[in-house]
Amino acid sequence: MSAREKLFEAMAGGWSLTHAEGDSLYRIVDDVLGVHAHELAEQQRMWALDYVGDGDDSSYDYTYAVTLGAKLAADLIDPGVSPVRPDEEPTP
Repeated sequence: MSAREKLFEAMAGGWSLTHAEGDSLYRIVDDVLGVHAHELAEQQRMWALDYVGDGDDSSYDYTYAVTLGAKLAADLIDPGVSPVRPDEEPTP
């Protein structure tokens, strides 16, 4: 089940919705997911600037930094999957 479907079901609360109500609820769900995606992208950009910066893309260090930035961005999206970074405390 997609995040969109799960959110829709949670918000619908088991009610039978008319076609118009369902469409309206899906628009709300899509708006919420869009805001969430934008927030994640902004966090990824901030992390990329902190860890990657505006390096020269012809160097090995830049390639490594881009890879590290991508991994850190993935950690922002799904932090429970990756190991805890040294600067973070484990979550209970």
